[in-house]
This record gives sequence, structure tokens and C-alpha cells, in this order.
Amino acid sequence: MKVVSVDPGKDSTKYAYIGEDRKIKTGRFKTRMTILDDLNNNDIIGEDSFKVDYDGSTFVIGNQGSVDAADERSKKNSIHKIATLVAVTQMLGPEEKEVVLVNNIPSTSYKSKQLKQEYMDFYKSQDEIDITVNDIPYNFKITDVLFLPESIGCIFRYPQLFEGKSCIIDIGKYNIGLVVVENCSIQYMTTLDFGGTELENRTIENLESKFDKGISRYKIIDYLKNGYIESWGEKVKGSEEVISQCKIEYLNDIIKESAKKKVSFETMERLNFIGGTSLLIKDKINTHPKFSKLSNVLNDAKEVSVIGNLLFGERKYNDKA
Repeated sequence: MKVVSVDPGKDSTKYAYIGEDRKIKTGRFKTRMTILDDLNNNDIIGEDSFKVDYDGSTFVIGNQGSVDAADERSKKNSIHKIATLVAVTQMLGPEEKEVVLVNNIPSTSYKSKQLKQEYMDFYKSQDEIDITVNDIPYNFKITDVLFLPESIGCIFRYPQLFEGKSCIIDIGKYNIGLVVVENCSIQYMTTLDFGGTELENRTIENLESKFDKGISRYKIIDYLKNGYIESWGEKVKGSEEVISQCKIEYLNDIIKESAKKKVSFETMERLNFIGGTSLLIKDKINTHPKFSKLSNVLNDAKEVSVIGNLLFGERKYNDKA
């Protein structure tokens, strides 16, 4: 049975599977979509995107897509479903026609039996799925779907990190998932509505105020990663202090807003940071007066959830991993 793991996030769709060499393979692409029609028929597709024919329509999925999923509160929508199906096609071998899909959903949806069933009905296929991706036809059936709460995959990937009382802090692009765990057992899940985009916006605003000039949104990730901005190949004096302060304030806000959601980090034995933004602020997490003593920023923070979900699925359906 082919088990595949997909995380169709608001910013990016991640996927993981076991390859023919029995090693874990991963991939990702932007969760963006354009519907091609007579007025918009640019089907010249770059390597970071896919041309998709599905259910009578033609789409571009990936970085060239014009519509993102930032405002989608649910994953029961066309952009997330098509992104999921495209991810599945990238994991199938020539003779693999039956798929078990491991997917994740918001914790609020996971807690509801009705909402979980709605997700099941939305993604599970009674009939074979016919989809063409980059002019290659695929035909497969999703025989079963396993839904897991967002952010918990790292428990299955690194169970040794969850002895005692701990918290997963999953800093995504648009929100932060908090999962309180005790001896690998989930105790409490909640979400904060300010992810990495909030840090990006705050940093751009403060840099523009400091230097009285526009800051490129396309470069802000590089600036946060490096800890400073550059002009003509030179480090801009004073930019390090601004970026450093923005990161510290962002971490302080996580502490305050988490407390409002009844998550007190001071009672934890370990804090496990995952999500792409965690890597951008790792330097400040490791030196923060409160976070530094308890925190662990996972090196594979971007992929750990989708890999962990895959391992859980393999154990459940194939008794492997």
C-alpha cells in the first residue's frame, strides 16, 4: 500500500514518501493557483510550478499561481485539494494506483467528529482520479485518508524530545500552532493568529522608519536570515539592531499571547520550535533570557511535521518505519 504524506499549507505544500530505495523523500511548492481560460492562457510553466488538467479545467499550481491560500481558514477548498493531488502525483511510481493519504487539518477541525468526516468525504475518492500534470497523465484512487492535527508530526519523528512536559511551537507563515505534550501524549492544542508574516511586516515597517526608504518584501526573508540588510553589497550600519529588536519583540509577544491561550511556557521542561520562521529567529531563541534554557529549534523544522506524519502512516498501514 502506497502511503503518502501531504501538508497543504497556506504558504507552501509539503509532501513526503518512502522512495524505492526505502529512504524518505520530500518536496515542496507554493500553494498558489491560477485558472487558465481564454483571457488568461499563459501555459509556459517554470520549474517551480505545474500545469494541471483536472475535472474539466486547466490550472497553474505553484509559484506562478496568482491566488494564494492566505485567507483560507479551512482546507476543504479547491486550491488545497488540487495542490494535494499534484503532490500525490509527484510521489507515485509507474504501477502505483492505490494511495493512502496522510494529511493534516487545523486542531479545531480535528476535535470535531463532523468536521473530520467532512474532510474525509472531501479528499477520499470513490472513483479513480484522472489528473494530468505537466502533460503527464495520472490515474489513481485514494483508498483511505488519515487526518492528523497540524504540528504534531514531530512527536512521531522525535519521540525522545517529548519525555516529560513539553510544548511544540510551530511558527508558520500565517499562524502559530501550540501543542502541549506530556510523555508523547497530547494534552492541549491551540493557535495564535500571528505567524511569520507578522514578523516580516513589523521588520519592514521598522527598517523603513529607521532608514526612510522602501524595503523589498522579496528580500525580507534574506534580511531576517542574515540579521542585517545590504546595499551595494555592503552591510547597512544600524540594520542589525533593528532586526534583532524585532525578533526579540516577536518572541516576547509569543510568550504573552500564549499565556492568554492558557499555555504557560515556564511550566514546561522543553520547548520544541518547528516551522520555517523558527529557523529565521533561531539566533534570538538561543539567546533569549527565557526561551534559551528550555528551547530546541529543530534543524528540519520545515519538513518535520510532514515526515513525522508519514512515519505514523507507515506504521499504521504497512507496519514499517
